[in-house]
Order: sequence, then structure tokens, then C-alpha cells
Amino acid sequence: MNHHELRINPRMIIKSPRKKMKHYNIPYHAHELTFTCYHRYDYLKDPVLCELFIRALGIAKEKFSFMIWAYVLMPNHVHLLIYTENEIYSIASILRYIKSKTSSGYRRYVLNQMPDYFDRYCVISKGKSVFRIWQAAQGFSPGGTD
Repeated sequence: MNHHELRINPRMIIKSPRKKMKHYNIPYHAHELTFTCYHRYDYLKDPVLCELFIRALGIAKEKFSFMIWAYVLMPNHVHLLIYTENEIYSIASILRYIKSKTSSGYRRYVLNQMPDYFDRYCVISKGKSVFRIWQAAQGFSPGGTD
């Protein structure tokens, strides 16, 4: 074997399972949440989608009793800083609610106002066509942040 060849022992290859988002529900801690648009597409350049997100965030704030300390909508991702006011809560539920409300509202908007563009937002997932705005979560952030 010359110095340009590399041999890999198949037993040394480790396949890691898909990472799952780890959320820390620590009472009286702020949470910095960052989530991205599907494949980092610049979906948030559309002011309609931004307005739907802000509306969903406001509804979630009341429903889940948290304070919004800051948020930034970038073209392909969101930064959100919240402080929960309840001792028992679920960051995963808060995120699911915001993303779901935003996606369903935008889905209706695209179907009604821009039906020719609807397929651009659809992906095949588990054999079905799914309207997708947000990237599935992966990895985790340690400590009291997400």
C-alpha cells in the first residue's frame, strides 16, 4: 500500500442514530430557540409568512404563558428568546404549536392565493406529499437553552 491509499476497516465504521432534539424544561430559565426553514430555503422573505409567524407566536404566548424577550426573523431561520412563567411547561409543545399554526396558515394562503406555487413547498415524507416550511429538529443545546 502506498501513502496515497487508505484502507478502512468496515468494523470501525460506526453508524450513529439520528439525533433527536433535547429540550430542557427548567423552571424560571430563559430559552433561546433557533429553528430553520426547510433546507434553509429563504421562505421568511415572504412578509405573509412572517406575519403568520408573529401572529402564531402571540397566540402561543397567551396559551402557554411565556414572555417574549426577543425574536429575530431571518430569511431562512428564526431566533426566539422566551421566559416561561409556569413551573411546569414543555418547550417542545410550544415550538410544535408555533410551527404548526404558522405552517397551516401559510398552507391555506398558498392554496388560495398562489396555487401554482403549492408544489414547491411539498416534499415526500413516509410515502406521502407533505407541505413543509420548517426543517426537522436535530441535535441539542446543553444547559437551560434550546
